[in-house]
Amino acid sequence: MKRLLSSTAALSLALANVQPWPLMAQTLDGSGQVIAMDGSVLCTPTADAVCNPEDYADAAKAIEAAMKAAADQAAADQAAADQAAAEQAAADQAAADQAAADTG
Repeated sequence: MKRLLSSTAALSLALANVQPWPLMAQTLDGSGQVIAMDGSVLCTPTADAVCNPEDYADAAKAIEAAMKAAADQAAADQAAADQAAAEQAAADQAAADQAAADTG
């Protein structure tokens, strides 16, 4: 049993660093089209040539980078909006406190 566990652990460690990057960036559908992460078609096979996903890794990485940049920008915009809302709420509370102090 100990031998099985040690060989399984060794195999797990050996395979942990294997990352098929070109296959993570795009997929090959049933008809042979190469589809990018955003759903755009990078290649459509013809009768003369098939699509190889590895040939489109750079294009897929560019699309993935653009999607990440857009997500980062959206997160920054949301953080700025949250900050502005918090500042407005603090200003409103300060005004309400001042008005209560003036009348009371």
